[in-house]
Amino acid sequence: MTNPAFILVVDTDPGLRRLLDLILTRGGYLVEAVESPMEALGLVAERCPDLMILDIGPSEQHGATFVRLARRFGWQGPVIVLAADSGWRLGMREIEADADIRKPFSPDDLLVSVEGLLADREPSVRRTSLPDRFFSSAQSLPRLIADPYTP
Repeated sequence: MTNPAFILVVDTDPGLRRLLDLILTRGGYLVEAVESPMEALGLVAERCPDLMILDIGPSEQHGATFVRLARRFGWQGPVIVLAADSGWRLGMREIEADADIRKPFSPDDLLVSVEGLLADREPSVRRTSLPDRFFSSAQSLPRLIADPYTP
């Protein structure tokens, strides 16, 4: 039996976080849903998710920065972007997302995207630890940058 994939959900809307958690958990995945990209960055360091789902919109303007930081420190998993506004394609390009889902979405569409992206990954690539430089750099992140994700 294989370990279920770990999916990190980042969204400021608590209702959508709960919904995504429910859909993905019922789909057989381990899920952690957080509100802010800074909180998510800590989880990327600790648990190295197999896939991330990000909501982008007017209030989620830092998604690209978050993904760039995670990738800079060695995380290479796929990213799914959720969006409702007209700028969602631009946001997807900035984030370098692997898939996009336009809101409102069906649970089946979400699960098909997740399954497809995880199937494309080689097992040896999934669940790898981040380099030690992530942990040494992550300890100094609060001193290096202000938290742009909190008002």
